[in-house]
Amino acid sequence: MASHKTSITKTFMRGFTLIEVLIVVSLLTMIAGITLFFDVSSFRRTAFNTELATLAVALQTARADALNNIDQSPHGVKIYPGSYRGYVVFEGSDYSHRDTTKDVAIPSMYTVAVASTSPDEVVFKQLSGEASTTSYTLALFDTNRNASGTVLMNTEGLIDW
Repeated sequence: MASHKTSITKTFMRGFTLIEVLIVVSLLTMIAGITLFFDVSSFRRTAFNTELATLAVALQTARADALNNIDQSPHGVKIYPGSYRGYVVFEGSDYSHRDTTKDVAIPSMYTVAVASTSPDEVVFKQLSGEASTTSYTLALFDTNRNASGTVLMNTEGLIDW
């Protein structure tokens, strides 16, 4: 019997103490928490950049249609028209006088807002692809994710984001 007690005691003495286990679990939890924080932040930033890219593609599509003189008409983009959450590539001199049968709706991934200083409509002249007025800075922001960004466009229609 004595040898049996000795082997049990040796087995327990070789294990970890409760304090050691708690320290290891705490360290792993902190590392996982920090990693998760950075991953979520990175995801939000990437998702918002994707939204800016969606707007830039809509603008480039409208400009290409205007340059190629599709249907001998100017083309443009309306940002968040009415209750629609997205972008509409349209054909016509402006959104209110467009040919609705030619609309291409591009949904927005996230609910973003256009800054009050930014236009919500851009029209490109046919054949030249120039913006109808001055240079544009289209500023988008997402208050839920604390993100913002801009799509810049000069009078010649160059789009940079």
